[in-house]
Amino acid sequence: MKFQGIFLVLFLSLGIFGPVMAHIPDSTKTSGAPRVKFVFYPAAGYSPETSFELGAVGAFLLNSGHDSAKIPLRPATMVPHFLFTWNGQFMSAVKSDIYFKTGYYINFNIRYFDYPDQFFGIGSNTSSSKESFTDRFFRIDGKLARAYHKKTFLGINFDWSADHLDDFRDGGILDTGNIAGTEGGYIFGIGPSVRFDTRDNILYPTRGIMAEANILAYPGNLTSGYSFTSLKVEGKYFTKVFSDNILAIQAVFQLTSGNKIPFYRLPRLGGDTRMRGIEHENRYIDRNAYYLQVEGRRDLFWRLGGVLFAAAGNVNSRLSEFGFRDIKYVFGIGGRFRPFKNDRLNLRMDIGKGPGDQYGIYLGVGEAF
Repeated sequence: MKFQGIFLVLFLSLGIFGPVMAHIPDSTKTSGAPRVKFVFYPAAGYSPETSFELGAVGAFLLNSGHDSAKIPLRPATMVPHFLFTWNGQFMSAVKSDIYFKTGYYINFNIRYFDYPDQFFGIGSNTSSSKESFTDRFFRIDGKLARAYHKKTFLGINFDWSADHLDDFRDGGILDTGNIAGTEGGYIFGIGPSVRFDTRDNILYPTRGIMAEANILAYPGNLTSGYSFTSLKVEGKYFTKVFSDNILAIQAVFQLTSGNKIPFYRLPRLGGDTRMRGIEHENRYIDRNAYYLQVEGRRDLFWRLGGVLFAAAGNVNSRLSEFGFRDIKYVFGIGGRFRPFKNDRLNLRMDIGKGPGDQYGIYLGVGEAF
C-alpha cells in the first residue's frame, strides 16, 4: 500500500469530518470550578475485522484542577462511540477513566456488540484460512483503585460478560463444539491490581513510567462452567529524544491458566492498540501472549502530529515456549489530530504492516498506549 497517499487522505479527512459540536469554553466556568469539554465527530474508517465503518465518536474531558502531595492531578475522560460496518457488525461502547478528589480512581468499559467475526484457530502458526461466527455480547469491565501515594494505586479489577454465539460454519471447527466457548454464556472475574505511575500526563505522556500488574480469577461456580485465571503485567516508558520528539515503549506479558477458557477470551496479538498491522485481532490467539511496542511521536504543525511505530511479539500455549522463535513483527505510520487546543486527547489514524501481506488501518481516540 502507498502509505504517503493514505497519510494525505488522513489529513484531508480530519478537515472534512471536523467537530460537529465544539467544547464548552473555559470562560463559561467560574474560577476554580471543574472545566468540562466535549467534542463529537462523525466517524468513517476501515479495518480488516470490519471492512468499512460509519458511525460517531465523542470525547468528554473534565479537568478537576485538584492536586496534592498524595493525590495525583489527572483529567477524567469518557469516550462513547457507536459504529455500523459493511460486514453487518454493530459496535457500541463507553470507555471512562474518572479520578476523584478523595484519591479514588474508577475505570470502566461498557460494550454491546452484535459482531459477525472470524476464527483462525489457536496458536502462533495459524494460516489465513478462517471460518465465520457471530458473537452478540454485553460486557462491563474495569477497576476501582485508590491512590495511596501520588505514584501508587492499589485496587481491584472486575469483568462480567454475557455472550451468545451462533452462525457457525456447518462442519467447521467451532461447529463441532470441541473449542471451549462456543456455547457462550456468562463469565465473572475479580482480582487485585497494582500500578506505579510517574507519567507527566496520562493523555499524552512525554516522560515517566507506568508499571501495572492485574490478576483476574474466574471461578467456575460464578460462570457458565468456565474456570480460569488471567495475569497481565505491563510496563510503559516515555522520554523526549532529539528535542521535542517523544519515544514511547510498551512491554506486555499476558498469561492464562485453567481447564476451560473461552476462545474469545484468550490473549491475542493485533487490534487497534496491540501490534497494529496484524490482519485481524483473532489471527493469533493462545493461552499466553507477549509483545514489545516502540513508537516515535512528534507534533507537525497546527494541531496535527505524526507517529512511527514498530512492534514484535507472539503467542504460545506453555510458558516453556517463550522465546524469539516465530516472532511476529509489524511497523507503521500514523497521524494525530488534537480537537482541544490545550488538551492532548488526540484523534488518531494508524496504518500498520504485518507479517507477509497482512496490514491494518485503525481509527481511535487517545494514543495506542
